[in-house]
Amino acid sequence: MDSFKNRLLTNRKTVISLLILVMAIGFFYNIGENALKAEEPRRATISMEMMFSGDYIHPTLNNWTYYNKPPLFNWVQVAFMKVFNSNAEWVARMPSLLSHILCCLLIYFSFRNYVGERVATLTAFLSLVAIELLFYGSVFSGEIDLFFSLLVFLQIMCLFIFYQRKQWLQMFLLSYFFAALGVLTKGPPSVAFQGLTLIAMAVLYKDIRLLFRWQHFLGAAFFIFVSGSYFYLYSDGGDTVAYLSRLFKEASQRTGVESELSKTLLGIITVPIQLLFLILPASLLIPYLFKRGNFDIIKSNPLLLFSLYFILFNIPLYWITGDFKNRYVYMFFPFLVLFFSYFYENRKLEMAEVTLVMEKVWGIIIIIFAIAALSFAFTPLAELVDNSMVKAIVLSACFTTLAIYYYRVKTHRILLLLMAIGILRIGFNVIYPPLLKQKSRHNVKLEMSKILALTEDKNIQFVGLTDLILSSASIGPLKFPEKQLKIARHMSFEIPYYYSLSRNEPLKFTTEIVPGQLYLTYESFLEGKGYSPIYRFIDTKKKTVVLFEG
Repeated sequence: MDSFKNRLLTNRKTVISLLILVMAIGFFYNIGENALKAEEPRRATISMEMMFSGDYIHPTLNNWTYYNKPPLFNWVQVAFMKVFNSNAEWVARMPSLLSHILCCLLIYFSFRNYVGERVATLTAFLSLVAIELLFYGSVFSGEIDLFFSLLVFLQIMCLFIFYQRKQWLQMFLLSYFFAALGVLTKGPPSVAFQGLTLIAMAVLYKDIRLLFRWQHFLGAAFFIFVSGSYFYLYSDGGDTVAYLSRLFKEASQRTGVESELSKTLLGIITVPIQLLFLILPASLLIPYLFKRGNFDIIKSNPLLLFSLYFILFNIPLYWITGDFKNRYVYMFFPFLVLFFSYFYENRKLEMAEVTLVMEKVWGIIIIIFAIAALSFAFTPLAELVDNSMVKAIVLSACFTTLAIYYYRVKTHRILLLLMAIGILRIGFNVIYPPLLKQKSRHNVKLEMSKILALTEDKNIQFVGLTDLILSSASIGPLKFPEKQLKIARHMSFEIPYYYSLSRNEPLKFTTEIVPGQLYLTYESFLEGKGYSPIYRFIDTKKKTVVLFEG
């Protein structure tokens, strides 16, 4: 019986099954407890305003035209909101969270034929728990970037897989289809990924004819049809040229094309270090990358070589930049992580001394997690969390049990480290939301609930100033006509989201004050106008927002 139990505990499928269970709890437990933040409420508000107006072609924010992003992600959010009959935080976050999980499943199924089951499995799990995604991207997943990264992954893997099979029509039609979906999600970046990756393939495979195949022109035409159909529909009631100009302006600001030289030079140094941090714990395996003969292995493996060229040809747009943001490079994570997992799995036996040291370090990390979980109960922060002692003991017991398991089985230890990280995410879900509510200096969700209770069922509008901006976009030699756009000066995006969530109507922006109407505005807007604030609070932009009556 003991022999059977030991075999069961050391069985790789058992370990993976337990890991999947832990990850599922970690990703989905308390998904809606944190208030929407950063870009999340903006995305959700635009989606809700589509449902309020019934217009799914012309995105609006505060009932004003929104130019910065096309609406595909909003359409997906709307679908989830309608299926679940809710506009709550957890629904707004579900599309991108599921996109992240689906992307990791696709990593496994698309990579395993080229690098083997073990490497594909480890790459998928390491991508799943990359520290940036585990503790930000998948926590505040109401943002657009995980969904966009899934589309880019599909686009790039269609190019790779169908090239290997010499299935040109499928390669170009499907890659351009996902590129079109990417354009309808985030604008021009998908075009850059398609063009640069095709150039990389032409160089890698010494196949310049690839760019001139008739299937390529058909795929490009299909791309224009799919993406162009939306912009054609947008032209009925919207300024398509202004919209496209703004999209290209947004894209060029995210690259080194329009960055200051000093910021660009600084990015060359700092971005690689940031990337290594963002993909932790994968980058812990960096010693396995520096083994003689690794480059020969890369050249002999089609997926590794393709991944290297994909990274080298595409990442300079984000690396050589003065506006680097973590979420802009999510799509590179699977291809970066692949190298760490591949050389770990293929070098761990011949690099036995390094592996022994690494496994000791991982064991110590798990023990530190156990001690830290218990220690939390004795910190001042524990007073802000209900039943903190019970939660700390349970978490510490989980880590301790895992540590004992880790030292007894002596197999699949990297998967057990990932399991510890999954338990850490569960602890994060249990402890972080109440801490955030108590410690946040700018709890807009709470402030909006007070305002909505104070005003009962009365309509509120957002009054303020507008800006006229000149949108003159260019990427390299491609230039768009200059367009003057009138843009509202937005408040923190949590304000319209929590208003709409409660009142089931948009928080409309206006520039005029009508007697008897209730308004929200910045305190600076009221200076010299003679209106008395009814209520005031500080928003996440650290500006004073006031409620007043016209």
